[in-house]
Amino acid sequence: MLPHGGTETKTWREIEQLGGELAGLDRVRGTRVPADVAIVFDWDSWWSIEQEATPAEIPYVQHAFAWYRELHRRTVTVDFVAPSADLSRYRAVIVPSLFVATAEALGALDTYVRAGGRLLVTFQTGITDEDAHITAGGYLGVLAETLGVRVEEFAPPAGPDLAGTGLAPVPGTAFGGSLVSGGTGTLWSEYLHSEGADVIAAFEGGELDGWPAITAHSRGEGRAWYAATLPDPEAMAALLDAVLGDAGVSPVLPEPVAGVEAVRRGDSVFLVNHAPREARVTLAGAEHVLEPRGVAVVEVDAAD
Repeated sequence: MLPHGGTETKTWREIEQLGGELAGLDRVRGTRVPADVAIVFDWDSWWSIEQEATPAEIPYVQHAFAWYRELHRRTVTVDFVAPSADLSRYRAVIVPSLFVATAEALGALDTYVRAGGRLLVTFQTGITDEDAHITAGGYLGVLAETLGVRVEEFAPPAGPDLAGTGLAPVPGTAFGGSLVSGGTGTLWSEYLHSEGADVIAAFEGGELDGWPAITAHSRGEGRAWYAATLPDPEAMAALLDAVLGDAGVSPVLPEPVAGVEAVRRGDSVFLVNHAPREARVTLAGAEHVLEPRGVAVVEVDAAD
């Protein structure tokens, strides 16, 4: 580092401290950060779904990170992967709006489920192929059979124009069922048919009253969920409870602590307190106090 303000600066002192801490971490050299969950992120889908020709505004990155945010909160380590990645090492895979999908990518997701994987797919997946042609055989392609559903038609929520800007607010869409007694969806909705899938949440009220909102379907040795809307945080948490529980995914921390990130590497757990206040974390049979913006490295049992 070349400091502009000399060595008597906060940044210089922090980097010196970091260097000293890194020198004492030889035990993690050569180890990897294990992730049991993957989120499929696709650049072509990002570009395509946000073009003006689509029937509603779907912010692709915000949608993907809504799922990541809840996983991060509960200290579940996640890999972001391309649709062509090998998914066999993951216990659960989340696919938010894979708008552009090759037949090979959709087939790989189906293979992953049949081999025992747990898959969560959201709306606007498998709409076009890599050449922007509408997916043959209906939306979702082969994933329709994987998920046990059929998308009849889109029904994105509509709202009044905002002062002539062309940007329409998206009102919530109510739903309920065995997943949650009452929830709200945003961004999207659609006329969805169950073709063998269990309906664990249905839309309530309006033209979509009674239509499936969230489904679950067993296929081969695995199970696949489909969300026809973006659930509110409480409903999303309940859905992820079901998916991760079925997949046998455990968080790094038994109980999440607000503002604290926890990642395991080898037999060490790295704790980062992102909050401007003290945090207390119970791990490996002891309580660890993290200063505001503080960090700690905790050794854990290899069997944990």
